[in-house]
Amino acid sequence: MSRPSTSAGPTSGWPATWRAPYAPAATPPRRCCAVADALTDAVSGALLNHIGGVDRPAASGETMELTDPATGRVHARAPHSGRADTEAAVAAAAAAYGGWSTTTPAVRQRALLSLADAMEAHADALTAAETADTGKPVRQFRDEELPTIVDTVRYFAGAARNLPGAAAAEYTPGRTSLLRREPVGVCAQITPWNYPLMMAAWKIAPAVAAGNTTVLKPADTTPSSSVFLARIASAHLPPGVVNVVCGDRDTGRALTAHRDVALIAVTGSVRAGQEIAAAAAAGLERVHLELGGNAPVIVHDDVDVRAAAAALAAVAYYNAGQDCTAPTRLLVHHRVHDAFLAAFAASARQLRTGPPGDEETFGPVVTVQPFADEAEALCLANDVRFGLAAGVWTSDHDRAMRTTRMLHTGIVWVNTHGTTVSEMPHGGVEHSGYGSDLSLSGLLDYTQVKHVML
Repeated sequence: MSRPSTSAGPTSGWPATWRAPYAPAATPPRRCCAVADALTDAVSGALLNHIGGVDRPAASGETMELTDPATGRVHARAPHSGRADTEAAVAAAAAAYGGWSTTTPAVRQRALLSLADAMEAHADALTAAETADTGKPVRQFRDEELPTIVDTVRYFAGAARNLPGAAAAEYTPGRTSLLRREPVGVCAQITPWNYPLMMAAWKIAPAVAAGNTTVLKPADTTPSSSVFLARIASAHLPPGVVNVVCGDRDTGRALTAHRDVALIAVTGSVRAGQEIAAAAAAGLERVHLELGGNAPVIVHDDVDVRAAAAALAAVAYYNAGQDCTAPTRLLVHHRVHDAFLAAFAASARQLRTGPPGDEETFGPVVTVQPFADEAEALCLANDVRFGLAAGVWTSDHDRAMRTTRMLHTGIVWVNTHGTTVSEMPHGGVEHSGYGSDLSLSGLLDYTQVKHVML
């Protein structure tokens, strides 16, 4: 792995506005209306890779069909990218890194805030793209997911100006030490099909905020909203800072194996994470993995059974249950097990299946298992290799705090489930991976520490 150089006039090829101390408050490099037209045209047509600020097909000319799960119809075609395309994308990111990594935090903040505003302005196009690829309800994406996605971009815009460094007194006579946080270089990022735009934002925003450049490979079945995000970003970021290449597993392998990639960030399956981590070890690339989950939820006998059952049914079947933090293993105290199961089933039956215009989807399987005491509940909860998320429902504060300490997961919810906030980390342990999305922890994952002694 080699790191792109930051020497010799890193911004010489940029527009004058991007060489200024601050990003422009208005008049972006590309008109937003032109971007909007492109987004609208591509929802039902042929997608293109976005490399170095330019839309281009796969070098081979090959494409892949994109099918709307709600109708079974092919609604678009995406590039089936190969090694030549990943080479071009990494080269574009490497070329942009020298300039972007030396911008001030204020420039990066301004650019990301502008991008967030543009995402809101293009909400309809992004919604059309996401729902066509995934089949999820329009209302779910537009009203529930997109606002949190935009908030993530805005959070990291602010965080760009708060990267922690440290100054210290003398550790050796006559010398002062300080720590710098610096970007790592070109980041290869791979995202899944269940929350395409959300995962793209979770990956791109912190990387760019820290001064890195990115090449994103979205899931082969759901690339549309990520491609559109890159197009929107091109009006607010210099060419090459954000690149997207569409393709399959082989495309991802070619991207993550590139010698100029400094960090690999993946949200996906355990199998994919293991393969990427093994391949990255040869080049000593850093790897950030957010993998699968099998979330246990412990329900004690001191809660409102109907309320707990209704809340857990709603989140268990949200997004058709296609969520790595979904409560899939409900461990219920034996004294309230039957009542809880009846209430949960009743709540589940009220959820409706239908096309994307409907308000909800349904489909996954949830297990409900009794336990006799707290010790057995914890044993059952921790009896898997996954460690992403878990939950506990109880009215006993001491028991809740005790349980949160004993659960072997990166996230624990108490009397709620599934809520994420930009300010708190999202990541797991064991087979659920390592590294954090969101929060200051997620930002620091895209940096490296340098000790400077004066």
